[in-house]
Amino acid sequence: MKDSKSFPSFAIILCTHNGENFLRDQLNSILNQTYTEFILFIHDWGSSDMTLEILDEISNKFSNKVFLTKHRTTPGPKESFLRALDLSFLKDKFDFYLFSDQDDVWTPRKLGIIKEKIEEKSPDFLHHDVEVVDSNLKTLEKSLYANNLFFRKPLNHNFSRILSNPVPGMTMCFSNRIVNTIFELKLSNHSNILMHDWFVLLVIIFKKYKSLYINEQLVKYRQHESNILGFKKKSLLKKSINIFFHFRNVINQKYYIENLFQKKISFMRVTLDVISDRSLTYFYRFLLFFISIFIGFEGGIKKITNFLK
Repeated sequence: MKDSKSFPSFAIILCTHNGENFLRDQLNSILNQTYTEFILFIHDWGSSDMTLEILDEISNKFSNKVFLTKHRTTPGPKESFLRALDLSFLKDKFDFYLFSDQDDVWTPRKLGIIKEKIEEKSPDFLHHDVEVVDSNLKTLEKSLYANNLFFRKPLNHNFSRILSNPVPGMTMCFSNRIVNTIFELKLSNHSNILMHDWFVLLVIIFKKYKSLYINEQLVKYRQHESNILGFKKKSLLKKSINIFFHFRNVINQKYYIENLFQKKISFMRVTLDVISDRSLTYFYRFLLFFISIFIGFEGGIKKITNFLK
């Protein structure tokens, strides 16, 4: 590890699990970035295919840039990335941290463009658009938000994000200050966190860190049959039903974050932010408005019931 780093220095956190089919493309795209002030922390979680052989080869070849940690368990993406973030933060301190999936492809200037924006605007949090591609890297959508049923560009962030997350983890870049905030929370139980990237976004919103959206496609977001999560084009009705019937998990995550930061956010505030959020489509604004009113009404009934006991 270098004793001194140029600003900004980046820690890239890549989690792998049985990713042999597309892993080399992603590793090559990261290691061939035009801006080279980064360390790649790879955490493999119980791979049983050729992934470990690929990672051993790369970590030996680029021993000054790649640090490989092998785990026997397979906890899933949320746990994998949150644990890997903690371990990487303990290893060394960097100016900014990025998540990376194992099957995407970064554009050569991703880090260089992010560096320029950091120097220009001094944000704590940056995220960008992606190009959605198939397994052969052929374009499916030129933008993640093109023809999107829920979100429009440019994205802004307020407490409407309590109800939904439009920011995939592999588009995120967040400062050492944000990671230190997460680390100081001493999280021991992640059961009320829905996903690692959503949690990071909520930390940023609750703590009012300065954010910046980069309206450029800096990753080829690969879609294939083995995606754990991905850009799935469901019908409008099916997506709406899925959101509504998972609102209980959203509520639990809201209460969990509020307890962590000792800060209550009323559903009136959430509702007002939903109404004013122009990055939401009209349909999605209506849907989230309905859900926020429903949740707020249910919470009011619960308070009255508890008071009368």
